[in-house]
Amino acid sequence: MLASGPMSDPDLSGGLASFPLPDILLLLNNNRKTGELRLTLGAASKSVEWENGRIVFARSSLPEDRLGEYLIGRGKITPAQLEEASRGLGGQERLGAALIRLGAFAPADLWDAVRGQVVEIVYSLFRWTEGRFEFRDGTPPKEKIALEGSVMSVIMEGTRRLDEWSRFKQKIPNEGSILAPVRSLEEVARSVRLSDFEKTVMGLVDGRRTVREIVALAGRDEFDTWQALHALLSAGAIRIQVLAF
Repeated sequence: MLASGPMSDPDLSGGLASFPLPDILLLLNNNRKTGELRLTLGAASKSVEWENGRIVFARSSLPEDRLGEYLIGRGKITPAQLEEASRGLGGQERLGAALIRLGAFAPADLWDAVRGQVVEIVYSLFRWTEGRFEFRDGTPPKEKIALEGSVMSVIMEGTRRLDEWSRFKQKIPNEGSILAPVRSLEEVARSVRLSDFEKTVMGLVDGRRTVREIVALAGRDEFDTWQALHALLSAGAIRIQVLAF
């Protein structure tokens, strides 16, 4: 869970329905703010930490946003390795250090993994059209990770992904939907040029797995997997077998 902030009133607060996330990010960037932007939606809580108008870290209370889940989803570690590392945690040791100690993860890859996790937490917030936010001025966070690109580029990519999500949801309204192949992967590959990742995703579509399960097994982030599924559906290579709402 996220640590509680100070009891003083926030410097900026409101509802996301009337103050969209891109506007908040631009405001903090333009005013070179340092502190924590906390957003809540139901029981979920996420925060974006700032230093001089730049995003330097992000955290989430959701299990699917944790570093271990991020690494499993990208095929960097196995569930068994995560379980072993989690059992051995003690004192001040963090998960990344435990995975390195066990030889499950290379030290050189940890920085990129944490950066990727932070970026995905930030992008996930663009899908929050409701909920509350508050920003509190504060000292720079102890944990920092430099994101590639400016805050403006983060907003542009987040907005692009949001537009894409709208298209994805038109074809697949719910991640509980079950997908099935229309033709075999070999047949499709003969008539359509598929990327290696699209082939991986199609290989996971078997008429039994839900979209949620395919995303968990695909080895890339949620957005990339939904994008591949949308392309395969549009091409008629797969179909929705059971539509969940």
